[in-house]
Amino acid sequence: WSSDIWGIWGSHHALLLPSRREGCPLALLEAMSAGRPAILSLAGGASDWIREGESGFLFPVGDARALAAALHRALDRFPDWPVLGRNARAIIDSRLP
Repeated sequence: WSSDIWGIWGSHHALLLPSRREGCPLALLEAMSAGRPAILSLAGGASDWIREGESGFLFPVGDARALAAALHRALDRFPDWPVLGRNARAIIDSRLP
């Protein structure tokens, strides 16, 4: 736990959230607000926020091979992470006050 969420995102490049059950995770919204892409399971409302390959990477819940594939897709696009992060931030800016 940290009270300095922006300090955390200043030194972390992406969010990995392999949840089995989830609503709308605050950690996802914070990461997106900080301009970071996310790699997350399709638990809860993940696909309501993340666009595959544009602002992050998605995989089916509980599927370890799909998680590995999502990580590979993400790492293959590592040079594009700043663009994905800007896209994530734009989603937040368009949907939250």
